[in-house]
Amino acid sequence: MVENDLRQKELPRGFYTKKLGESDRSNLNRQFFRDSAEANSVIYYDMGEYFVDVLTQPMLNVLSNALSYDCQDIEGITLVFDDYAYDFNLYGMNFNLIKDKVDSQFYFIYQILKLINKTCFRIFTTSILTPYHSHNAIFVFDNCMPFVKALGWNVIRIDQVVERIKEMRLLLDLDAKRLVSNVLNYAEDRRYLFTAFSVLKDEEKPKAIRSLNWFINSLQENGEEKLMSVMNNLAQLAIEMVRPKSGTTSQESWIIRDALKVLKDCYKEGCDKETTIEQIAGELRKSLKNEYANLQTCKPFAQALYEQLFEGEWNKRFPQPNRLRNWINQFAFLYAEKSWAEIRRAKVREAIEALQGKQQEVTEDTVIEVLIQGNKNLEKYAEDYREAFRAISGQTQSQLNMEAA
Repeated sequence: MVENDLRQKELPRGFYTKKLGESDRSNLNRQFFRDSAEANSVIYYDMGEYFVDVLTQPMLNVLSNALSYDCQDIEGITLVFDDYAYDFNLYGMNFNLIKDKVDSQFYFIYQILKLINKTCFRIFTTSILTPYHSHNAIFVFDNCMPFVKALGWNVIRIDQVVERIKEMRLLLDLDAKRLVSNVLNYAEDRRYLFTAFSVLKDEEKPKAIRSLNWFINSLQENGEEKLMSVMNNLAQLAIEMVRPKSGTTSQESWIIRDALKVLKDCYKEGCDKETTIEQIAGELRKSLKNEYANLQTCKPFAQALYEQLFEGEWNKRFPQPNRLRNWINQFAFLYAEKSWAEIRRAKVREAIEALQGKQQEVTEDTVIEVLIQGNKNLEKYAEDYREAFRAISGQTQSQLNMEAA
């Protein structure tokens, strides 16, 4: 009953489960659920190999005592619980039609991974003519489309299941209507996620931001920082140089766009490294001279752009326009997130000073209360401000520890 309920919640489309109508109760047969004549794949479920060997006949005998149906059909039985019927194959496999379409294979993998996450079933999917073979991964998809292999979704270990589910959820959060193009572009270049985010409507971005931040943090936790480290460093230098005045994409990305334009011109003219760095820094100083900015950071930014990005990542070759756009949108996202983090910390510091001025206790809750009293719109961002408070508290404690040492 638990498994049947699970399949209704996690796998609502197909998978041999059907809600019964009045006329269905007396007309149950295997073909009612799925016509296996059109199947092109077989899905093997390793349901009990971690625990004990479950013999087929004893299983049938138990089920026959529990149900009012004849359970001697060795090929499979139909279990009925309340208003749902579930077609259960005791060989631990079933036949499915898995279409060679991006969205079909995406949702198939997504649903299978959710089932694995709930049950720890080990699942092997292959063509109907390929026999089962033992494998160490918890999910293997043999006859999949190329994009699945490119993303590493065809072989998934048990410790990767939750991360893969979140990764797929992120692609849905970045506009499910554009799923096909997003998935294919993501398979070619992981940085495409930032371009997909940049074209979302403003009201759609808050939901996607958390998923995208999870993606960034997961890369760092798994030691895959190379994807993020260069642009993360450039965004940090840009924040130290100047903070954006708005949340628009143009405001967030103009620094790197201007810097790359100068870099490209210098490259075409055959300028040496030092000249190129000086010209990039000079262009930034010129653009920032009327702004509240730290002009001393212009040259470090220009040097990092040349050495870490142009030499280190690009090997002195500019990416194709579409790929270059992904790099720029990555910078814009990181720059905006760092800027908003700084703004939140500034507001938290103001709230702390206000509480201290009134000689009131400074806690996470009292700071949030002061902020919301000043601006009710901040209530929906309370968790972000809590994180800012924790960051400030952590910095303060670190300074005290250093002073004590």
